[in-house]
Amino acid sequence: MQLGSIQAMPSELPWWSAVPQPWRQRMPNVLKRMAILASYGAAVRRHPVHGARYLLFNRELSNFTYEVSNLGELAGFIASAVGGTADEAAANIAELEGDTEYRRELEVRLRSRHGPRAQISYGRRAGWYALIRRLKPRFVVETGVHDGLGSAVLLRALMRNADGGANGQLASVDINPGAGWLVPDRVRARWQLVIGDSIAFLDRLEDQAVDVLIHDSDHRFGHEWAEYTTVERRLSARGVLLSDNSHALPTLRDYSANLGRRFYFWREAPLRHWYPGGGIGVSLPTESPKLGS
Repeated sequence: MQLGSIQAMPSELPWWSAVPQPWRQRMPNVLKRMAILASYGAAVRRHPVHGARYLLFNRELSNFTYEVSNLGELAGFIASAVGGTADEAAANIAELEGDTEYRRELEVRLRSRHGPRAQISYGRRAGWYALIRRLKPRFVVETGVHDGLGSAVLLRALMRNADGGANGQLASVDINPGAGWLVPDRVRARWQLVIGDSIAFLDRLEDQAVDVLIHDSDHRFGHEWAEYTTVERRLSARGVLLSDNSHALPTLRDYSANLGRRFYFWREAPLRHWYPGGGIGVSLPTESPKLGS
């Protein structure tokens, strides 16, 4: 099903002129959501009610957000990958999920764009938060920003770390000049938003050692691989690589195998959503004590 042809249909139909103007404005995105649902046919058929709710009320066209049902497994995954106990990782996750003031700030910004029904759901990004809280890195690079939900989560974790005396900075890269609008003003002091190509940005890094790289940009195998090879000589001795695409491609797994790094993977289980879910891939050196130690 070609999205472009679907978008072109309404104005060509004889009844289009009779459609009220508010519905005309909504129709292109409704048709886009229809195309998205069609492309995930089997998953949508398993959850038809959630698919219908998405079609009628949700404004997301990519980077879908939802709660997940397996946060306990996520806590165990974080503990296995970077140390500590599952209970400690679960406490980090609960810290984010229970931060009602920060959630409220994000929802005010979200509703200004997506309407009064919009709600913040962190999903697997709660794992990003727990990872940063556990590692206490000095410098994090995030490739791919989109609205900025992931950036906001990372910056909140870095702010919490700083409250405990572990200062850290985040540099986020995206090709879209409008990216990152969701990030609240009060966490932006430790944030550098770069508009441009992620590989070119990584190539320009010289003296700044990267403690954590989070890949969430162009998910083609070649681009993701190039990000890892470009940042390789700039990683700190205990540098961690995280991929938001490991559920779809084995890029980080294969890269880790080539270099003898440890690789871990966790897959989320979306709650009340038709999307089958993404995951988190994490790559660490064979010997990698906690960064914050």
